[in-house]
Amino acid sequence: MAPVTDMIAPGALCTEAASLRVRVLVVRGVVRSLPDLDDAGVVDAVTRVRPLINHLAAHGRAEEHILYPYAESAHVTGLAPLRHDHMRLDCLAKRIAAWTPATGRAMLSRLLTAFCDTAEAHLALEADRCLSVVHEHSSARTERLLHGEVEIETFETARL
Repeated sequence: MAPVTDMIAPGALCTEAASLRVRVLVVRGVVRSLPDLDDAGVVDAVTRVRPLINHLAAHGRAEEHILYPYAESAHVTGLAPLRHDHMRLDCLAKRIAAWTPATGRAMLSRLLTAFCDTAEAHLALEADRCLSVVHEHSSARTERLLHGEVEIETFETARL
C-alpha cells in the first residue's frame, strides 16, 4: 500500500513534507557512513548535517504555532503525539549539537538514528492526522499561505 502522503494530492504542505523526508534520508546516509570515516570526517559530517537537523527541529516548533491551530480549527484531532515528537526532536537536536568527538561515535550514531526514527514516524503520522485534513479542507491559496508562514518562522528560529 502506498504511504498516506503519496495518496494525497500534492500541495505546498505535502511538498514540504516530502522535502523534510529527503533531509531525514540524508542524515540516515551520514549514520551509515560513520564507521568508514576517520575522526575528522565524522566531525565534518556532523557539521554538514546539523543545519538539516536544526531545520527539522525548528520546523516542528513553527508547526506548533501556525499549522496545528489551523488544523484544530478544521477539527483535526490527535495532535498531542505530534507535539510530543516536536519536543523529542528538539531535545535530540540539542544533544547532537552538543556532541563532541570525546562523547564517542557510538553515541552520535544513536542520537542521529533516534532523530531519524522520530522524524520519519512523525512525518508519517502528521501526513495521516493533519496534512491530509488540512489539504482536503483548504484552498490551495490558504495552504500556500500556511506553508509560507511555517517556513518564515522555521528560518527565523533555526539554530544554524
